[in-house]
Amino acid sequence: MSGIRQFVEIREDGRLKPESMSVDEFIAQGVSPKRVVQARWEFDGRTVLIANRFGMHAQVLPERDGVVALYDHGNNPPTCELRVVNGDGSLRMVINNRVHINGSDCPGIFSWFSPTLLSAPGAFGAIFSADSGSMWHLDIDANDGRVLAARQSK
Repeated sequence: MSGIRQFVEIREDGRLKPESMSVDEFIAQGVSPKRVVQARWEFDGRTVLIANRFGMHAQVLPERDGVVALYDHGNNPPTCELRVVNGDGSLRMVINNRVHINGSDCPGIFSWFSPTLLSAPGAFGAIFSADSGSMWHLDIDANDGRVLAARQSK
């Protein structure tokens, strides 16, 4: 079984941020903030590219079988779409900005990725800002979009 290799985010100025480099390390190089507009990787011997002209943030799923990506829509106020993309670049799912947390539907917006709360296979961590003003750290199943764990941050 193959997995994603050589994952990089590509900024609008053409600079590459490899998966192994933290944001802090990238900034320490004296790089000014610029939007990420593409992500590129190798899968099954071919190059895969996803892009969004308004900006995006992407990371490889723990099983290395796909990528989770936050797509900015360039709206004001900002709106983002959370997508799970298979290793071959095909869309696995779009995760709704109305999530089920602790028995209630909660509208809001996904804003960033984070380490998972649990060590569940196929899960990734995301930060969700609820319309109510609360912020949540969520573990999300990358195969069906369910919230597996939630911790309120604020």
